[in-house]
Amino acid sequence: MKSPTQKRSTPPLLLLTLDMPPTANSYYSVWQGRVKISDRGRLYRQHVLETFLAERDNYDHAFPLIGRLSCSLVLHGPTKKKYDIDNRVKPLLDALEKADVFDDDEAIDAIHVYRGEIVKHGMCIAQLDQMP
Repeated sequence: MKSPTQKRSTPPLLLLTLDMPPTANSYYSVWQGRVKISDRGRLYRQHVLETFLAERDNYDHAFPLIGRLSCSLVLHGPTKKKYDIDNRVKPLLDALEKADVFDDDEAIDAIHVYRGEIVKHGMCIAQLDQMP
């Protein structure tokens, strides 16, 4: 399987360079016994929305994406500090759904997560493709 940064024969449905997603632990908060999106989570959602809106017109297909999708992520941590790559996936998918990239993250049939090299401030490269 090719990572999102390798050459491919068909262009992806979407390729975004984003800030490093927050952890699931900091994306959600509990208030009066109810789970809600934290302030940090709302800021990340806004970042994903703004980045997507800036890139959306570069694609010749409509959004939200329809059909079964695969998602490939390359997470570039900001330091050598250890982090769990799986803890970043759900906040990112939720933010993409909220930005109307797709209707529901249930449409994602495959997720591939790669740990990239260290990049100052961290970064995430997210690629969406149609499932074969």
